[in-house]
Amino acid sequence: MSKVILVVDDDPDVLEVAAKLIESFGYLAKVAANAADALQLVTIDGIDAVLTDVMMPGMNGYQLARRLREMQPQLPVICVTGYPNVSEDHRHCEVILQKPYRAAVLKKTLSTVLAAGPAS
Repeated sequence: MSKVILVVDDDPDVLEVAAKLIESFGYLAKVAANAADALQLVTIDGIDAVLTDVMMPGMNGYQLARRLREMQPQLPVICVTGYPNVSEDHRHCEVILQKPYRAAVLKKTLSTVLAAGPAS
C-alpha cells in the first residue's frame, strides 16, 4: 500500500504541481488549500507525512506543524519556504525545504522521513 502525503499550500498551482510530483514518486497525494482543511484531513484520513508551505493566510505552516505535533506526535511534517530566515517555530518541522526545491531533493526527503518511522 502506498504512503499518503498531504500537501498543504494556498497557491492552487503549487498545490497541483507538488501533488503530481509526489504521485510520480509512487506515493498517494491528498491536498489541502489551507491549514484548517489539512487538520480535518489528518483527523479522518490515514496520512503518513505532511508537506506544507510556511507562508499561508490564517494559520501558517509552522503553526500547522505545531498543531499536528500536538494531535499526532509521530506524524512527520516537512515545511517549505521561500524565505531565507527561518522562524524559531520551525522546531515542529522534521525538515525545512527551501523553495524552489528540486524534485530529487523532495523525493529523498520524503523517503528519509518515511523510513525513519514515527517522529520523536
